[in-house]
Amino acid sequence: MAKTALVVGGTGPTGPFIVEGLAERGYAVTILHRGFHEVEFKYPVKHIHGEPHFKEEFQQALGDLTFDVVVCMYGRLRLVAESCVGKTERFIAVGAGTPEDQHLPIYDVIQEREDGTILQRVTEAREQVFDYHRAGHYQATYIGYPIVYGPRQPGPLEWSIIRRILDGRRKFILLDNGLYIRNCPYVENCAQTVLLAIDKPEASAGKLFAATEEALPTDRYRLQLIADIMGVGDEIETYSFPLDLGLPGWWWGNGDFNFAKEGRPPHIVHRTVAVEKLKHELGYRDVVSVEEAHRRTVQWLLDHKPERGGEDERIMGDPFDYAAEDAYIEAYKRFTRELDTIPFSGYFSVHRYQHPKKPWEHGTSLVITERKTARKGKKS
Repeated sequence: MAKTALVVGGTGPTGPFIVEGLAERGYAVTILHRGFHEVEFKYPVKHIHGEPHFKEEFQQALGDLTFDVVVCMYGRLRLVAESCVGKTERFIAVGAGTPEDQHLPIYDVIQEREDGTILQRVTEAREQVFDYHRAGHYQATYIGYPIVYGPRQPGPLEWSIIRRILDGRRKFILLDNGLYIRNCPYVENCAQTVLLAIDKPEASAGKLFAATEEALPTDRYRLQLIADIMGVGDEIETYSFPLDLGLPGWWWGNGDFNFAKEGRPPHIVHRTVAVEKLKHELGYRDVVSVEEAHRRTVQWLLDHKPERGGEDERIMGDPFDYAAEDAYIEAYKRFTRELDTIPFSGYFSVHRYQHPKKPWEHGTSLVITERKTARKGKKS
């Protein structure tokens, strides 16, 4: 008899990869979802339309069914975890959060602010899952997801770049030169973490992992990569604005859900997660490279363009206000011209190692004495 798996959700960004991965591992897969979004799977999959946000409705939809493994990716984790007691031997929860042993403090100098109420609820739900594990009701693993990118991702950041290029834009405002590093893994790489946890029950039992990938590109790199994929990489012009001053570029911070409501710049910091734990304990490797992942994402969005002003663009919050962007860039140029009028003593340099021109010569021997300004090599 085939092993059985229930995926709660299964039709979002990473769900189809997990569903199909389970089928390829010999599982008979059932998905329980609300039926608002359907996906064509490569393999036969049983559908149950139920409501995973409310306990009574979820239990009614589940009935007397039992499964070898349950993967909860959708709904209210608390009630799904409780309702699956006695119905499975393994419970894989997908939520949010990063364990301490996956933090990268060398980059995460500034702590990202989060909504305390939401964070508390996430933590409580996660601990409830592990309480069931400790009580022996089932073997539990928790996978913390960040914001991801790829097909079916709501409010895709990549569309802010792609639409501008489609609209003929070649000038982009970057916040702090686009050097923020984001843990924003590709959907298939995220799904691989879940599948590896299923493959390795002993290594994953009772543990919290954060989904990540080997590549951690900056915003600037992602912009250039998408422009290259769309054939306009050589035409892109970028303008670096400090976060507080780059108002038309605040769409880069659309992972902060409250900045527009609170009338402040988005909280943008490095978001980095170490991949070594996944490698050492689960044998993780990226299944899709960052270049190929962006190529697939661009193609998906070109084939499934978000409606202008529709739900995805409202999630993104990007106004696509090109007139304001152009005005900011012109102000930037005026500012740099004004800076060039300010007298400045300039820089000189001395090579830090000696280069004697004759035997036993001592002291600096390579000196640039003509002072230069920082821009354009102009003399002061």
